[in-house]
Amino acid sequence: MEYGPWSGPGSTRVLPPDLEAIEGIAKLFGTTQGQVRAMVAADWYGVHPNELSARALRLIPAIDGLSEEDATRIEDLIQRLSAQ
Repeated sequence: MEYGPWSGPGSTRVLPPDLEAIEGIAKLFGTTQGQVRAMVAADWYGVHPNELSARALRLIPAIDGLSEEDATRIEDLIQRLSAQ
């Protein structure tokens, strides 16, 4: 896109959120502040530090909160579904 995903009307561009807003945005999306910072870096500045997909970035906090047993189950399920 010529102006990125956050272009406003005409040639006006929407600014990234202030640092003070990061915590609230993380709560709104049910994710971590680090993930919100990564989203801002990707959307406004085109910086993708780890080149993970948006889907993977959304799942990271939930997966990291699982027990080892549950994480193993999820990994097995993903492997089984991706083999189809």
